[in-house]
Amino acid sequence: MPEHISTLSVAAKNSKQRMTIGSCFIPLVKRINFYIGLFVGPFLLLAALSGILYALKLQIESHLYARQLYNDSRGTVLPLQRQISAAKAFAPSHAVLSAVRPSPVDGENTRVLFDVAGLQPAERLAVFVDPVTEQLHGMLMAPAAYCRCVLGWINFIEAYYWEIWDVITASLRPPGYGLLRWVA
Repeated sequence: MPEHISTLSVAAKNSKQRMTIGSCFIPLVKRINFYIGLFVGPFLLLAALSGILYALKLQIESHLYARQLYNDSRGTVLPLQRQISAAKAFAPSHAVLSAVRPSPVDGENTRVLFDVAGLQPAERLAVFVDPVTEQLHGMLMAPAAYCRCVLGWINFIEAYYWEIWDVITASLRPPGYGLLRWVA
C-alpha cells in the first residue's frame, strides 16, 4: 500500500507542475492581449468617429453653411453670365474664375469658384450667388475637387488618420510581408 500511495503523490505533483506551467502562460497571454487592446482601442475609436462624421458630412454641412448654400427666392433663374458677373464683383480683384456649379434646384445657390493666390493648391474661393436675385450669400474657402468645405476637411482628417494607421501597422508586420503581398 505505501508504494501505491507514493505513486499517487508523484502523479499529483506532476499534474500540479503542469498546471503551474500552464497557469504562468495564461496570465502572459492575457497581459499581451490587454496591451494590444490598449494600443489598438484608440485607433478603433477614431475610425468609428471619423466614419460617423463621414456618413453625416452632408447633413453637417447643410446645417453649418445653410446661409451660403440655400435661399428663399422663387422665380425665373437669371442667365449664368449675370450670376458669374455678380460673383466677380464680390471676389478679390486678383481672383481668377476656375469653375461654376449652377444651382441644381430651386432654393439652392450657384457656386462660383475662383483660384486665388495665397491659397493652398487644393483650395479655391467659393462665392455663393442667388440664381434668381443675384444676391450674394457669402464666400468660403473650399477644396477644389469638392467645392464643399466640411467634406474637404473630413476627407483630409480621414486620409491623415489612415496614413498614420498604415505606418503604425506596417511597423508591426513581419519582415518580407510586403514582398509576399506584392507577389501574391
